[in-house]
Amino acid sequence: MNVSCPNCSTTYRVDPAKVPEAGVRARCAVCSAVFSVRRDAAAPAAPAATPVADRQPAADTIAAAPAPVEAAASSATLEGVTVLGDVRQAMFRTPRETITVAEGAQLGERRATRIGAEGVELRGPDGRLQVIGIGGRVPID
Repeated sequence: MNVSCPNCSTTYRVDPAKVPEAGVRARCAVCSAVFSVRRDAAAPAAPAATPVADRQPAADTIAAAPAPVEAAASSATLEGVTVLGDVRQAMFRTPRETITVAEGAQLGERRATRIGAEGVELRGPDGRLQVIGIGGRVPID
């Protein structure tokens, strides 16, 4: 089924079998708006939703396949990076949630110092830099 962000109209393709009967809240990877997703009445029940961007809002957007559900809860997988003018965001996914991080924001103990088309540069608590590419994992303890 297709779900659209009510704020910016970005369309996401969602497997209705992964949306719980009660619905789920999703965060738009483009504008960061949070909205409710409810499955169609004909779809079978399942534990979680996995929205995947149906279109790219700009040429500088990179999207990757959803992270495996078996991933440890203490790590996040970089699924995509959006660079629209001065707005730079990265979307990380854990088995329980999707986390949108802006440049300069914290992700666990690390700070996103730079977000670009090649990935996210994170500075750890020890001051060391780590570059995470699309599909890469980072601990979020």
